[in-house]
Amino acid sequence: MKTIEQRIADMEAQLALLKEKAKAGADEWPKDGDAFYYIGNIGVYHDVWEDLKADQFRLETGNVFLTRKDGERELERLKVLTALRLLARYSWVNGNADWSRAGQYKWELFYDHKEKEWSSLDLGYAQTQGAVCFATGHDADAAIKTIGADRLMLLLED
Repeated sequence: MKTIEQRIADMEAQLALLKEKAKAGADEWPKDGDAFYYIGNIGVYHDVWEDLKADQFRLETGNVFLTRKDGERELERLKVLTALRLLARYSWVNGNADWSRAGQYKWELFYDHKEKEWSSLDLGYAQTQGAVCFATGHDADAAIKTIGADRLMLLLED
């Protein structure tokens, strides 16, 4: 567990980066010569912006980060989402939900901010944006336990 001093140091480092970014102009980052991080084949990599096609592609797909920590957080978020999708796919006999089929339940995970807990809910014919649907509430609840509530928090927008 981090000490208060370590947390303060982390926040001061983030603040310094944000001030540096603001000084350069938010619309100007990244520009030629700027350091950035991206998710590559086997982890998070450091590079220097040269406005190449690869740089532009990474930027367009949300794969350009100001800090290594930001890149590592996104990598972990992608791992959680991939695991969740895989568990959901395995819960269906045919590999996915049939939205035209009456009576077929579709369960999704939700986080209750008041109770501070994850749970599952049957939405029937409704599908929320970005939702991963399971065949049963048991499968959805098992996914919460398998992945872990703390890791699932990475899927929530800040």
